[in-house]
Amino acid sequence: MTALSRRLTLVSALWLGLSAFCRPAAVRAEDAGGQPAEVRALSECWKAAVEELDAPAAISPYAEDFLLGGTTRSGHWRAYLARFERIRKQHATLSVQPLVQNVEFWKFEGDSTAEFADVDLAIRWEEQWAGQRRACRMACPLRLRREGSEWKACGDQVRTQCALQVGYDGRDYVLTLTARSAWPSFPSQALVKGPGLKPIRLRKKGNDALGHPYVTETAYVATKPAVGLTYMFQVPYKNGSENIARAVRGAVDLTPAILEPAADAAIAEWPLTVRWQDVSASVKDFSNYEVHVRRLEDNAALYVLRSIPADQTEVTVGATKPECAALSCDRPCRIEVYALDMHGNYSVARTAVRLPAPAESD
Repeated sequence: MTALSRRLTLVSALWLGLSAFCRPAAVRAEDAGGQPAEVRALSECWKAAVEELDAPAAISPYAEDFLLGGTTRSGHWRAYLARFERIRKQHATLSVQPLVQNVEFWKFEGDSTAEFADVDLAIRWEEQWAGQRRACRMACPLRLRREGSEWKACGDQVRTQCALQVGYDGRDYVLTLTARSAWPSFPSQALVKGPGLKPIRLRKKGNDALGHPYVTETAYVATKPAVGLTYMFQVPYKNGSENIARAVRGAVDLTPAILEPAADAAIAEWPLTVRWQDVSASVKDFSNYEVHVRRLEDNAALYVLRSIPADQTEVTVGATKPECAALSCDRPCRIEVYALDMHGNYSVARTAVRLPAPAESD
């Protein structure tokens, strides 16, 4: 699974990551009947429910017809239950900090009038357990619909969740394009068009942590994509199609240089320390680091550590028997350190090493 698909899973399964959908016949409504305070109060209630691992309360802000990238309200309910059960078994402490950055109220005037609120929501999430800590920040655009006296999350009302992320390796920029869905008739491919990009079909298949299928491709671009550039995903189904626009939200221009181990080093024994340069203060909307260990010959991931906080620039790899077994390779491998922003854009530093044979670690 790619770093992108994991990010999509986390956002859609846990948080109210509700991308905006099109607004036909929508008009701006200063007096649409809502106040930003109501939205902030709703986010605080959701925060309390998540931190208390209360699945019924966490799902209560969702509308009955909620739909986000093919995932229904019941799908999110199952995701909450699974995630909360894992946290309980791990005896982890969960902290969630939602920040409502902007609220725009509007209404749709068609056969009937419906009131909506588009919310720029940023969420900081942190888990602590047994001396370990994992944290990240995520941008979660949220769409609410008024139902009587309450606001409910209605999702993007499309069957496929599409994402565009900009990557940078210190030399080249690359677009990662992914379409993911829990919809039963999700197609085996999608087409993406946009500036500086020949039409590209997403053909590489996989399944995320929830078992939902996705298709993805990467495309190198000649120059850094400008913020606001829009790309169109064309997703066909057996009974119609969807055109879903996604815009560039930024880029991470500074790579976290790997300080240890040295390039092309032969690692003599476990455990292995990976240390890198801290770039978090220089990255706008920084989220977290990730460390990957991959085989050079086929790019297979042997080890992945996600959601490393901004104040941590060193990890230990191969300290346990399961880790050593997973990393048993005795062939040239590549260590990768990623710096991600809260929109999922990333930079990556890489260095090649040769890993030792498995050790008798506890």
